[in-house]
Amino acid sequence: MVVICWSLWYTVGKKGGRTDGYGYSSRIGAATRNGEGDTVLMDLDAFTRREEELDRREAVLDHRAMVLEAELGRLSGEPTYTSDQVRDAVQQHLLNRRRERHG
Repeated sequence: MVVICWSLWYTVGKKGGRTDGYGYSSRIGAATRNGEGDTVLMDLDAFTRREEELDRREAVLDHRAMVLEAELGRLSGEPTYTSDQVRDAVQQHLLNRRRERHG
C-alpha cells in the first residue's frame, strides 16, 4: 500500500532556528510503501530555489578551493604578480593579438 503524507516544509538557517535569508516554505510530500520511505514529492518552485541555493554554495566552495590552491602555491614559492604586472601583461597580450590579426 502506498500512502502520501503532505506537510509544510521549512528551510531554516543555521543560527537559532531563524531563516537565513534563503528560507522559504512549501508543500512537500513523502510517499511510503509499507512504512518505508519510497518517494519525495516537492513543489517545483521549492525545488528550483533549492537547486539555485545548491549551485550558489557549490560556486562558493569552488572559489574557496581556487583561493586555497593559490595560497598553497604562494607558500611553496611559486611566482606571484602584482595587479599592475597582471594588467601590463594583459595589455601586452591584447596588443600582440591585434598586431597578428592586422599584420
